[in-house]
Amino acid sequence: MLKSKFIAAGVFLLLIGLAGELLGRYFGLTSFPLYEASDAYEYIHAPNQKVRIYGNWYITNEHSMRSKPLSEADSTIILLIGDSLINGGNATDHDSLASTMLEISLSDYFNSNVRVLNIAEGSWGPDNAAAYIKERGVFNADMIMLVFSSADAFDNMQHEPIVGVHGQYPDKQAFIAWEKIIEKGWGRILEYSGVKHDKKKNTDLTIKAAEVFNPGFEKFKQLSDSSSIPLHFYLHVGQDELEKGMLQDSGKLIVDFCRKNGIPYTIELDRNINKTHYIDKIHYNNRGQKFLAENLFPIIRDKIMNKHGLIAAKENPR
Repeated sequence: MLKSKFIAAGVFLLLIGLAGELLGRYFGLTSFPLYEASDAYEYIHAPNQKVRIYGNWYITNEHSMRSKPLSEADSTIILLIGDSLINGGNATDHDSLASTMLEISLSDYFNSNVRVLNIAEGSWGPDNAAAYIKERGVFNADMIMLVFSSADAFDNMQHEPIVGVHGQYPDKQAFIAWEKIIEKGWGRILEYSGVKHDKKKNTDLTIKAAEVFNPGFEKFKQLSDSSSIPLHFYLHVGQDELEKGMLQDSGKLIVDFCRKNGIPYTIELDRNINKTHYIDKIHYNNRGQKFLAENLFPIIRDKIMNKHGLIAAKENPR
């Protein structure tokens, strides 16, 4: 009798384990988007990936952008640069990204192959992005669109090892899904219980505010001046700023920098953003990504037309 109970319990545990493994693999726990370390800009997603995580497609091209590969047919190139706001993270499908939606709408508007290259990583500041551009080049860009938030004013590079160390920046896949299930589940348990656990492995990276204004802003200003590539800055607001109806002091410093340097800018607080556009206190959900794309479309459209003297196909029928 006791032996049969042990057998039944063993079979039950085996089925639970198998079900958990299959479910974990279905949600992509053994196919995370992987990262590479960089001496120049700390970290970036590995190139040429196409994986399905949490039911969402995560695709990177040959330059580690969250965009499809570049092509000789590309007629106009926009660099959409930012952090997790633009990258979207694992919770955002490739087709739901603002960059993807902008490519489709701009290409349709101009009846040509307009590219909106998604150059962004979670927790990147402008200095990370500037270092990437310095290493990789400007890709014959027609415009640079920066999208950051107030916190990025002092979010400077630390050059601390995180790839393969921090749980959110894996450099290899888990052998079994249960490895990730236990890692994430245990982290949540400790988080809710108030126990201080290893933040390098189980929690989001926190922004370490520096004392110096992020040098990336100035580097992009210099790049724009030297290359004659139009630059525009879009300041995203978090829910705390939305609720107060005003920018953080660091956000005001970014606006002051843009004003003093003649950089065109847009403050999202003036664009009717609301709580339905957020997945958390700062990041966009799918509706927020669409909201961003709709806000950026006229800015990019007008910049393209002004730079090239173009007339949109819809306004100039052939």
